[in-house]
Amino acid sequence: MRILPTALVASVVIHTAAIAWAVTHKIEAPALVTLATPAVEITTVPPPQEIAVALLDDHTIATIPHSSTPSEVSAPAHTGRISTGKTTATTEVAASQDHHFGMMTMRSDTPEKKQLLGPSDKFWKDFEANTKPLQPKDIAGEQIADDIERANEHLNNEGWLANSTTDEIMAEREKRMHAREEQADHELQPDGRGTKAEHATFTGHVDPDGTAHIDQKRSYDPTEILMNRNHMDPYASNKMRFLDNTREERYQIGKKYKDEQLAHSAQIAQHNLNYLWAKTTNTDERKQALFEMWDECAETGNDKLVAGGAAARTMIVGFIRAHMTGAATYTADELVAFNAKKKSSAVFDPYKE
Repeated sequence: MRILPTALVASVVIHTAAIAWAVTHKIEAPALVTLATPAVEITTVPPPQEIAVALLDDHTIATIPHSSTPSEVSAPAHTGRISTGKTTATTEVAASQDHHFGMMTMRSDTPEKKQLLGPSDKFWKDFEANTKPLQPKDIAGEQIADDIERANEHLNNEGWLANSTTDEIMAEREKRMHAREEQADHELQPDGRGTKAEHATFTGHVDPDGTAHIDQKRSYDPTEILMNRNHMDPYASNKMRFLDNTREERYQIGKKYKDEQLAHSAQIAQHNLNYLWAKTTNTDERKQALFEMWDECAETGNDKLVAGGAAARTMIVGFIRAHMTGAATYTADELVAFNAKKKSSAVFDPYKE
């Protein structure tokens, strides 16, 4: 309890001594430093001129005549002024504020139909009327696949669905369903580059050129084994039926393959020439082989066959001129001998221009 009085006495003594010392030494307050304030000039900035941009609706453009003071050109209240930045003229575009640019309309005008507008029915009808239809395929299996693909394109197209009736959509779905069933029941099914037909006792294979092969499946039936040993085929009628059912399709497959080969006759000839050149280095053998390749090129037939033969022959003649030179050149006697046994109507003379 004596700590507080003692502290008070000490505080009074200390403050009395401090005041006495300050009075004795005459401490003066520090001088104030005055800084010069730069003068600021206040100017009034005119408000920026308002610029209104009006969208075109009826593509109407009104040109205001030139004025001596372009900045003072007056404009009607319902028009917007667009400055080009030039001092020669000012152009004003007239457009009603109540209208909008019709070609940029993305939504319906009525509040009840706040939705995006798609192409009209007339657009789709004109589109279909002017679209070239797909050519039907000669190969039955490919035609079925095209029917399925076409139906899928329609049924997966939102634009087509939006502009088709319920009956049209149902008809397209039924068409796709029948095409899928037909594809599942089709005799020839895709198999790598070719096709095949699976049967209980054999598998029929069709190469890309239309050639058919039949592989008989192994059987443990005693009767079948006995008949096979006696060179009898218990399933000959089934195999013949397979060949009969696929004859037309195999013909079309082979025809398509042949047309593709004719279209690439020059490339095929180049491949055969490279193979020949790598196979033998004997000059006489090369001369004989090159002549035979030239002589086998077709000269008659349909347009595709003749064009393919001509392209291949051009490739062979060019190869001879580039490689059979110097000591390897065909002599006059060799040309006479080769022309004596040729089947072609043309004369074999690769060095003649």
